Amino acid sequence: MARERANRERMRTMVERWQRSGLSAAGFCRREGIQARRLSYWKRVLGVRPGRRASQTRLAPVQVVDLGLAASIEVVLGGGERLVVREGVSPELLREVLTALRERC
Repeated sequence: MARERANRERMRTMVERWQRSGLSAAGFCRREGIQARRLSYWKRVLGVRPGRRASQTRLAPVQVVDLGLAASIEVVLGGGERLVVREGVSPELLREVLTALRERC
């Protein structure tokens, strides 16, 4: 029972990753090295309708404000959370933060 639940969770995670990727099912499978029929089976078991992706790229309103702080960038997320990126932040850290935000949103 626990093994079946764990397998179903892995399936759900893979399908969600495909949906967030913006790739076609075939392109995602090539990138991940999995068989297309495996993803197709998982989508069917989980009830994902053909051609539908849970998360599509959405444009957000942007307002550019000059605060005289050339050494920082502030991003306001949809829920009101603020992310301030200051001068000197490592690209690796910024990449990790953005990846975490993409996975949660």
